[in-house]
Amino acid sequence: MHATWGLPWARDVLARVDAFSAIREVRCPENHGDDLLAALLASPLLERLRRLDFTDNLTNVGAQQLHEHAARFAHLDEIWLGSHDRRRLMERTNPARTFPRGSLEIDDAWRSRLRDKLGKRLHFKPRPGHPDL
Repeated sequence: MHATWGLPWARDVLARVDAFSAIREVRCPENHGDDLLAALLASPLLERLRRLDFTDNLTNVGAQQLHEHAARFAHLDEIWLGSHDRRRLMERTNPARTFPRGSLEIDDAWRSRLRDKLGKRLHFKPRPGHPDL
């Protein structure tokens, strides 16, 4: 998503819930997942959804949002939070840099907390057929 217009555009779209009378699923296949999750929490669209796909898109910041607002996600059938291990890929391609766990994905501690709150609807693997953009 282009940083200049991507997030403002997505926030505006999520705020226009009446434009999506039949939508039941939201996929966020690009960057800024934590911010997009915050926008979704501010949108009445969340109540209509059955499935969220945040594959390769949330960090510990997003995990904390999910945990704090777990009751708002309890109606969902599936929440995909898997990762293709971007952190290790970034470290291999940028050997001089390290990225703390949780800065490019959800770390194990937050995964455990989320499982306790949201249970079997969570999937910590990439969703099959995810576009992986």
